[in-house]
Amino acid sequence: MAQDRLIRRILRFGRTAREATQVSRRLTTLLPMRIRELTHGKRGARGEREAYTSQDYEAFVDEWSEVYYEALSARVEYETHLMLYKARQSLAKHRQRQSRQHG
Repeated sequence: MAQDRLIRRILRFGRTAREATQVSRRLTTLLPMRIRELTHGKRGARGEREAYTSQDYEAFVDEWSEVYYEALSARVEYETHLMLYKARQSLAKHRQRQSRQHG
């Protein structure tokens, strides 16, 4: 992979990871409020049961898990590409030192 393409990928995956993580955190903070809305003012176990078994709650959890997965996947891609970039830099420095010593 060309160096400029690698750098573009690092930047893209880093940005995607950061944005998806922010959305995931926001959805996590909204969860208690969403559950309160779904209980429809009912208190206790019955209200919670209805909230946790509702299609709205399932849709919310699906959305959160998709965003969280996107954040994790992008983070792994970012870190993998960054490690490759750093390994190439290290290898280039090593080769320069070797060529100065033997040249």
